[in-house]
Amino acid sequence: MLDKISLGTVQFGLEYGINNTKGQTTRDEVSKILNRCEKVGIVHIDTAAAYGSAEDVLGEVIQSEGLSNSFQITTKCKGDGINNLSFSTRESLQKLRVEKLHCQMFHSYQDFKNTEDFIKPDSVDKIGVSVYTNEELLDSINDPKIRVAQCPFNLLDNHSVRGESLKMAKEKGVEIQVRSAFLQGLFFMDRNSLPLKLIELKDPLEKLDSICIENKTSMSQLALCYCLSKDYIDKVVIGVDSLEQLNLNIDAIKTPIPNHIIEEIDKIIVTNQSLLNPTNW
Repeated sequence: MLDKISLGTVQFGLEYGINNTKGQTTRDEVSKILNRCEKVGIVHIDTAAAYGSAEDVLGEVIQSEGLSNSFQITTKCKGDGINNLSFSTRESLQKLRVEKLHCQMFHSYQDFKNTEDFIKPDSVDKIGVSVYTNEELLDSINDPKIRVAQCPFNLLDNHSVRGESLKMAKEKGVEIQVRSAFLQGLFFMDRNSLPLKLIELKDPLEKLDSICIENKTSMSQLALCYCLSKDYIDKVVIGVDSLEQLNLNIDAIKTPIPNHIIEEIDKIIVTNQSLLNPTNW
């Protein structure tokens, strides 16, 4: 299971998440996290030029800890032309202090659409795009140069919403990365403290609580193992802000959840799907 985990690093460069009370992760903590990942076999890292100082912090730690050959890195850039893509790649490589990227990803579907006739730099294995909707996903993979797609996927933004589109992308040989496994920490919020605009999510969240109680599992285990259970998903991006949190997540996925629980989650449908997109919060 650990080979499907991708370490999300937005907290390394920004204060991020609706339930984040710790702020930006310190450099020393980043060092502990990366060394732990290297030790247990988590080899993929997800970052972005827009994640504040994340690329710089990663580069400093990767170099100082001798980890230059330990990770496959996906980073994201804005796109508005061939020169911009090539420049962004060079800039990210310099900050990350590595010679090659696993994937250079357009940070949004619009960035991808704004960049015509782009060329994959030699220092990049694959070009990808980060999307929000199924429509964006299916349009993006019509371009044969797009070999990686990243989109949300979690207990609520689930198989009933994404499954068929992700299967279609997978059948085209596209690498599927998913993010928002914890929906920016929403799954762990007190149900009675939800912001008013998210109150419609209280019932499905309480449904998840019931599943956890009935099956004696934690929300972390439920959220992670659900995403990891899908054959059409290659990487599950999880953000952590401490070594303790990383270790808790590693422990959470040691025991897969049974198929009947996965099938129960598959059937959960959120009527107002706009609430599943944190940009609308």
